[in-house]
Amino acid sequence: MEAATGVEPSPIDVYLRGHRGPDPAHPEVLCSQQASDRLDQYGQEMVRHHGENFDWRKGPIDPEVLHASGGGKVHGRYSMFTGVVDSRDIRTRRGSSS
Repeated sequence: MEAATGVEPSPIDVYLRGHRGPDPAHPEVLCSQQASDRLDQYGQEMVRHHGENFDWRKGPIDPEVLHASGGGKVHGRYSMFTGVVDSRDIRTRRGSSS
């Protein structure tokens, strides 16, 4: 993606590219309702945590928001961004706040 645009893609850009639907005329339509729902839940949680003015589509992935929006680590994995977020980030942040 970076070679084509000259801009490093955000993790959301990569997620969208990896989950795009079959119709190239509608890149906003993802491959499944589940992929769309996960992204929507993450976006809503990012707005709740960081405010309306935060550009969550271009910002870094927030491990705490990812954990909250996906219901934790079901079956030991996040609902999205597996391999992007180090799960130790959640334990470290929680441990440091208590």
